[in-house]
Amino acid sequence: MPRIASAQTYPTRPIRLVVPFPPGGVFDAVARPWVDQIKPLLGTMIVENVGGSGSSLGAAAVARDRQCETFVSKASG
Repeated sequence: MPRIASAQTYPTRPIRLVVPFPPGGVFDAVARPWVDQIKPLLGTMIVENVGGSGSSLGAAAVARDRQCETFVSKASG
């Protein structure tokens, strides 16, 4: 009897977007409207501002998180 594989739906946990800069800045102004547009496709999304130390605190928060699918917004330059 053949078995049929089925994939889990993604995401299985909330998605957390870490903005590594203080609230009210340019990155925050871009991240929140973007999350509002993506939320219907991906489900629960959380925007969290973790500013300080030139964005390294935000990157460290992403590295430590094990409860959410976590991403960090990053400036290119």
